[in-house]
Amino acid sequence: MTGFVAQGAAWAHQTIRNCDGLAVVYARPSSELSVPIAQAVKGNTPLETTSDEGTTLQSQVVDWLIAATAIVLGGVQVEPLDGDEIQFVNAQGQTETYQALPPIGGDKCFRPSDHLATTLRIHTRLTGVS
Repeated sequence: MTGFVAQGAAWAHQTIRNCDGLAVVYARPSSELSVPIAQAVKGNTPLETTSDEGTTLQSQVVDWLIAATAIVLGGVQVEPLDGDEIQFVNAQGQTETYQALPPIGGDKCFRPSDHLATTLRIHTRLTGVS
């Protein structure tokens, strides 16, 4: 049954990437390595947390859904790290740069998007437009 579920999850994620996928460049500035990725899906995750003083903080993180096997730097498949960048050319021809970072109250800049981790949800924030 697991094989059937895995095939279904892979098909669903591939269909989403085929319909909504954007061409991006995934980069690790600390090593000066980058890789073009043909199909990344841009999304948003609303977040809410309460401070120790009782203040509710709300924010929205820009997420990117990327196939785990697509993130290959220096010939090695890697997991996202804090500080990695995703660059995307928008409809106006400007390059938007997003930096991977954990969401408020989170400990990692990514999480699996499915139970088999075939697709990763990478949490980012917009850090520049040029």
